[in-house]
Amino acid sequence: ELASARPKLALVLTTAVLALQWQTFFSTYHPVLTADYASSRTIKIGEFIRENTPRDTAIVVLDYDWSSEIAYYAQRKSLTIPKWIGEEKLERILAEPGRYTKPLPLSAYVYCRSELGPGFYGEMAESFLSQFPRDRMHSVAGCEIAIPSSELEVH
Repeated sequence: ELASARPKLALVLTTAVLALQWQTFFSTYHPVLTADYASSRTIKIGEFIRENTPRDTAIVVLDYDWSSEIAYYAQRKSLTIPKWIGEEKLERILAEPGRYTKPLPLSAYVYCRSELGPGFYGEMAESFLSQFPRDRMHSVAGCEIAIPSSELEVH
C-alpha cells in the first residue's frame, strides 16, 4: 500500500531495513559462522576422549556447567554432574558412578579445575580423581581426564 501511495518513501524504508539486516548479520552472525573452533577446549577434550576410549562406553564430566557439549564432541553418553547438585548427592554419585551409566561401562572422567572453583565440589572431585594412577591421568586443554585401565578402576 505504501509503495503505491508513496513509492520514494517505500524505497527509502526498504533500503534502510535491508541495510540494518546486513549490518546485523555481519556484526552478530558472521563472526560466529566464520570463527575457527579447532582450538576450542571443549572440542579438544571431546576429540581426546573419542580417540582414546572405546566407542560403546560412557564418560563422567564433573561440572562443566552441566553442559552436554563434551559428550557431543566425544560421541559418548555421559553423566555430567552439575556443581549445584549438593554435597550429599555428589558423594553418593561418586561412590558408584557406573550405576548411573548402565549398561554402558565408564571409560573416562573429565574434571576442569578452572570451572569448579573453591568449595566442596572441587575438593570432592580432586579426591575422587586422586585414586587414579598418574599414568592414567591426561591433561588436555587445562582439564584433567582420567582413563581407567581396568574394570577395578571404573567403579
